[in-house]
Amino acid sequence: ARPRPQLLLGGSGSHPFLAELRRPAVVWLVELGDVLQLTHVTVFHGVELLDRVLGRAASGGGAGVPMLLGRVVNGETIWVLAAVSLMISAKLNEQQDSIPTLACLSEMLRRHGADPSTSAKAAVAETEVQVLQALRCDVGGSPSVAFL
Repeated sequence: ARPRPQLLLGGSGSHPFLAELRRPAVVWLVELGDVLQLTHVTVFHGVELLDRVLGRAASGGGAGVPMLLGRVVNGETIWVLAAVSLMISAKLNEQQDSIPTLACLSEMLRRHGADPSTSAKAAVAETEVQVLQALRCDVGGSPSVAFL
């Protein structure tokens, strides 16, 4: 049985800083899904994956700042995680020609204000591997909306 994401539940395991970052990231993820014409199942599954990854965050970045995937979670990290969560979900739920490419997601991140000094394409590719490792490749399953 998969543990339920604490961020959605607002349980004791949730981190207020992550909850603050999560809200706009989820809104952006939904908008990105609309722009890319992805199904609602894909978008909701992407949100679920994002929540599962954020649920693995631990305090350790100093002053109670959460750490995730070996780095401090900040605004840019959360956007990359949202994009990667959506891409992983699309790979599972969409037709091949509907899956967003690294270049497409990198451009969307750049438009959203990603640091131009870093390679968004490399960040997405690296983060995808880290997310899959953090979730132990357990990314399947359907969100509840798939059954409605």
